[in-house]
Amino acid sequence: MAKETRVSWVPRLSSLGLGRLALALLLIPVLALGAGTRIPAHVVWSQGDRIYLAAPDSLKLEPGTALTFHDKKKTVATGEVLNVFEQTFVVAKLTSGSFKKIKHPDRLAVVAEPPRPRAPAKLRVGYPSSKRPTLFFACDSVGIDLPSAGFDAVQSSDHLYQLVHRGDVPDTSSWPDTLIVRFFDDAADEEIALERGEIDAAVFWPGEASMHIRDKLRWTGEPSGLRQRGIVAGLFMAYHPTADSLSAAIVTRRVASKVNDDLFRGDLAACGTSVVDTTARVTNLPMRFDVDARLPGHDDLQKILDRAWKTNSVAKATDLVRITYLDMPLDSLTTPLSIAGIDDKSVKISAALCLFRMRCPILCSQSARSAVEALGADKIVNLLRCRPRQAP
Repeated sequence: MAKETRVSWVPRLSSLGLGRLALALLLIPVLALGAGTRIPAHVVWSQGDRIYLAAPDSLKLEPGTALTFHDKKKTVATGEVLNVFEQTFVVAKLTSGSFKKIKHPDRLAVVAEPPRPRAPAKLRVGYPSSKRPTLFFACDSVGIDLPSAGFDAVQSSDHLYQLVHRGDVPDTSSWPDTLIVRFFDDAADEEIALERGEIDAAVFWPGEASMHIRDKLRWTGEPSGLRQRGIVAGLFMAYHPTADSLSAAIVTRRVASKVNDDLFRGDLAACGTSVVDTTARVTNLPMRFDVDARLPGHDDLQKILDRAWKTNSVAKATDLVRITYLDMPLDSLTTPLSIAGIDDKSVKISAALCLFRMRCPILCSQSARSAVEALGADKIVNLLRCRPRQAP
């Protein structure tokens, strides 16, 4: 039987000693330190790679919490919480460093960080197929953009991919060992598959997911990923001499916000800060709005525009703002009212205003939440490769 090793600095567990320990711990401030938070806990014993800590009051720690032990400004060791008893006694595992050269480990500052999400062995994700257009564009074809050279992809059919992680490539630790991708022709079928547990997570185009599935699988911090390409913009064909650019931008953003709320359930990501300036002189601006006739959802979009803004009687045919979709990188229209990079010979553009970026909601089961968070919403959304269909 292995001989138990006790270190000389273990406090005597007399009633007087415990009282002094509790008082000392209560005087330890709970401070933010780096990426974590200092907790009022005290190292009382260690044996091998096991660390035992005590606290005078309840600690809200869970298994997997990362611990860092500081001697003043120097990091001595790191550990990971294995279990918490009665919320006051913590058993942890040493992951790096050592207490061998520390005379008084009981005086070390203890900093805790929330558990880091870990990738699962397998993750099943649903995506829209090429038969599911958005109101702004349709995909001529869809596929999977491999996240790195560390994956092998096997395509079983037009609607099913399997990605296998080789595990020997850096910067891929957040990815599951196996990623199974299914494409759905109908958003309702994707929701049904999610409810039945046939997939773990589902990516939807903006506005697609029903309120039923959103309410059923919603949680605080519901993830949404930004597509790396795709901008909804307002193209200004001309300015009326009395209309200043700021007021025109305010009106355009107001109208666009109504479209986002009514048709997309707020899924679209506004470019910059949403403009709601009640002091701006916008009621009599000679402006007209229309939707690019090439967009798949032209009719639905135009109905919302017509309700959101009544064209002023003095507006001319040239006082037009056209709402359109641009297959461009996210940072293409960083400067408001610029036309850099827009090549559209069918219209004469005076200026352009970025209104929205394509943000796709991700809904998932309770068991898959940590995996989705570990991988990252943007990564999941941008796995989908969509080549926009060229409008006639």
